Amino acid sequence: LACKRFTPVTLFSFVISAVLLGRAFWLDVIKGDYYADKAQSNNVRFWPQPALRGIIYDRSGKALVENVPVFNLLVITKFLPKAAAELDTMLDRASAILNIPSDFLKKGLSGLDSNMLDPIILQSNIEEEKVLAFEARSEEFPGLIMEKSAIRRYENGPAFFHMLGYLGRVSKNNIKDDNYYSLT
Repeated sequence: LACKRFTPVTLFSFVISAVLLGRAFWLDVIKGDYYADKAQSNNVRFWPQPALRGIIYDRSGKALVENVPVFNLLVITKFLPKAAAELDTMLDRASAILNIPSDFLKKGLSGLDSNMLDPIILQSNIEEEKVLAFEARSEEFPGLIMEKSAIRRYENGPAFFHMLGYLGRVSKNNIKDDNYYSLT
């Protein structure tokens, strides 16, 4: 058999393989933690959007139930600042804009898992002017989000909830008193 020599193709293949292996080593071993952190923060979340219910009219055309737009302050704890001093400063600034006591916001955050990606409502029914001021500076408040939703307004109050379909959050007392909610 003839002795194999290094040909330009063999040399080129060797150099390309060495470059690719070196780059793979660099990305995996040297920069692996950096890219793992980037991948962890680059995720997809499903954000539920409840459907608006229709307006219910009586036979003379008067609205019995209608939707009223409201703004809610939500928190996603995963994106909040980790340093306590930075978090306190951010909550103080947000409370000044929204006219919500800072202690109320801090109390709402206490006991929550710091890595949650699910949004939690901190405050409901915030005035539109305050929402606009907050949204203008929203980049200063990582982890705090304004959500527009709707609540139902019943013209005759609670008298016809059972017939018109009441929508509302389940209270803590209802959860304790009713076994229906024990699995949620």
